[in-house]
Amino acid sequence: MKTDIADQVMTISHVERLTVDNAAGFESTVFENADDSKRIVFDAKDLAYISSAGLRALLKIKKKYDLTVINASQEIYDIFETTGFHEMIPIKKKRKQIHVDGCEVIGTGGTGTIYRIDRETVAKVFNSNFDLAAVEREHDTTRNALVSGIPAMIPFDIAECDGKYAIVYELLSGRNYVDAIKDNPEKKSDYLCDYAGFLRKMNQTAISPDKFKSHKQTYLDLLFRAKEKLSEEEYRLYRDLFEAIPDEYGFIHGDCHLKNIMLCNDERMIIDLEGCGYGHYFFELIAICCDYKLPGLPMFCGMKDFVVEMVMGFGKAGCLDIWNIFFEEYMRDKDDKDAIDEMCTVYAYLRHTLNAYFNPLLAPDFIIDEMKGYIWDAASKSISKYKELLKRM
Repeated sequence: MKTDIADQVMTISHVERLTVDNAAGFESTVFENADDSKRIVFDAKDLAYISSAGLRALLKIKKKYDLTVINASQEIYDIFETTGFHEMIPIKKKRKQIHVDGCEVIGTGGTGTIYRIDRETVAKVFNSNFDLAAVEREHDTTRNALVSGIPAMIPFDIAECDGKYAIVYELLSGRNYVDAIKDNPEKKSDYLCDYAGFLRKMNQTAISPDKFKSHKQTYLDLLFRAKEKLSEEEYRLYRDLFEAIPDEYGFIHGDCHLKNIMLCNDERMIIDLEGCGYGHYFFELIAICCDYKLPGLPMFCGMKDFVVEMVMGFGKAGCLDIWNIFFEEYMRDKDDKDAIDEMCTVYAYLRHTLNAYFNPLLAPDFIIDEMKGYIWDAASKSISKYKELLKRM
């Protein structure tokens, strides 16, 4: 048995068995060495067996300290679960170790790389700056979306891969909309209309606010983080713009570009759900406008066409055409489409501006200033009009 203390947290490790033979000694060692520790972490990676005496020793420790058990094998976890101890003590399973050397790379994005592991599973290996809490959020969000009726990939274990975290997913056999359009350019409009119809259906699916985050609150939080970079007038205007969007509980992906929907025979599957939540469907339109309309506008003339194609799958002109076809189909039963399109542009510039404050690669300072000027000129005169448009949408 080994104990280490750091920052008022005692970590216990190197325990192979916890039975009637050593439970009392285990317990007394903990109490004698805990000092002023506020938390105790029992690293059970070496634990092969625990009896009722060992369980009672943990229960006594739990009564005095904030106790967590980590790295429990499946067999040890089953004992905790069968006895109900997992409801009294937080138990975390031992992470599966996977290796991707020699595995086919089937996708790369801003959060990580997806590898084909075998005929039925893939692993999304997150970039090193993603901690366990962020990975757990994506895993839980994907699972909650699936349970809520959203066609999403089935998430399996959270694993470790060469010092990084990974989620093992089912392997989807199919292609995304970008691949489909490039393989059949004559069917571009058909695919985009299908994309718009699928997304409308998803955005109309009501989900529980208890299991998902509010997109409106996410935007308001981002705005608050950027407050010191804005004038008081700008901050108030931007807050009014977000507050004007009605509160609804439809599913919002938040990054549902053409690469994030897989075509699997007759099914459509959404991937990369780490940013999904609930809200008015206008939030989905804002994100898609950022992806496809903004790169084709004059303000982004300095952006290289090959960069846009590398990221989105199409050049600037192609992206703008995608937005026009998509928007026309998505809003086909709405009046005032031109006014709504222009309002989408204003909100998309606002989204891009706020994100660019925290990711300088998105836009240089002079473009941020131009976007802020555009937003102010358009929205400060039209906020009442926007509120009416949003109410009717």
